[in-house]
Amino acid sequence: MKLKAFTLMEILVGMVLMSIISVIAFSSYILIQGQFFQLQKTQNIANDYQELRMVLKNDFNKAISIEKRQDQLLLNRADGFIYYDIVEHGLVRYHSRTPSVKDTLKLPSPDLVFFKNGEVIQEGLIDNLVIQLKVFEEAQRLSIKKKYSAEALINHSTSEY
Repeated sequence: MKLKAFTLMEILVGMVLMSIISVIAFSSYILIQGQFFQLQKTQNIANDYQELRMVLKNDFNKAISIEKRQDQLLLNRADGFIYYDIVEHGLVRYHSRTPSVKDTLKLPSPDLVFFKNGEVIQEGLIDNLVIQLKVFEEAQRLSIKKKYSAEALINHSTSEY
């Protein structure tokens, strides 16, 4: 009586085919995982950029006046002051009422330029902040402007003297 079974050659061919399929599957998994992590990193950068834009725009709109002092932005608001400390890789934001609660807004390689009436300034009252940074290997420019009322400008100019 003869038993039905696979020959040694058939088993070896099956093992080789299974090995090839396993290598292809594992390589595909590694490739997809790398793309996923790259996509996640890109999405985090995009989220940080959008958060920065929204927070700065909101703070600029609510501010009575905005001043640049050394490595700090000072936003005078009706409910107190908002401070932005300019650090190497971004901005650290906190409120005068709760200085221990800080938000860090990350910026990849930021270049901040401050303007008053279209002229670049180093310190003093500003009406435009331009942030140039690299996002997705492209240069991005974020410009946030403040329109002052005549009363705010008069109050600020008289407080300087």
